[in-house]
Amino acid sequence: MNNPDSEMGRSETANPRIILVVSDVKRKEAYLSEFASSVELYLAESLREIPGLLRKAPCNGILMDVSLKVKASHMDKVRISDSLESMPSATLNMDGKGSIRILMLNQRHGSARTVEEFTALCAAFHPATVYPDDLRSLRLNAIISSSPEFGHDSEKTITMFISGSGCFLFTATPERYQPQSGVWIDFVGISERKPILGKVFWQCPWGVSHKVSGIYVGFESILESQHAEITALLAFGKDNAPF
Repeated sequence: MNNPDSEMGRSETANPRIILVVSDVKRKEAYLSEFASSVELYLAESLREIPGLLRKAPCNGILMDVSLKVKASHMDKVRISDSLESMPSATLNMDGKGSIRILMLNQRHGSARTVEEFTALCAAFHPATVYPDDLRSLRLNAIISSSPEFGHDSEKTITMFISGSGCFLFTATPERYQPQSGVWIDFVGISERKPILGKVFWQCPWGVSHKVSGIYVGFESILESQHAEITALLAFGKDNAPF
């Protein structure tokens, strides 16, 4: 197994890096036996360890023991929701006969039914360093655009969740903003109005599920004063939502 601290600074990986979350010793041994030696595995025993691992090293996928995920707290599941959306993610289960099966959490990055198929899926996915585990509900009025000039494609919106390093923005047309593309954000309610450059990590389509449609954007270029003001708003729990 690998120590993510030694992998800092690498932007590419020759072998797929997969986070495996399992606490039961018997299940862990069974799961480990399914992986080829070329796979770099990062082991965790709880969901709350995932965000920290992903901040330390780019990874290609996440696998979780199904029983562990079911027993995890609601808040632990909320904290990793961004991470699971951003790359191939699935649960693992072992039946009474020792057979291991995979259930994909979504089809955003493809599908797989076995560890071998999931590994191949991860190998084709560019490794990602993810995301804040401290997203909080905070409503900030914003204008977003695909260009810093904020031309005809500009859209008025509002943040649903935000942290010091990214935010989830409501939009009824998330398909306009493709993953990995740049987007400019003008936060109307903060003191420094200089547009912030962000990168779209994933979309939540309108009408597909009982979720708010929109895009998650990671901040790529933000002034220290802007970051400090957003952090202060989060620290004081200031929310100007009318409900």
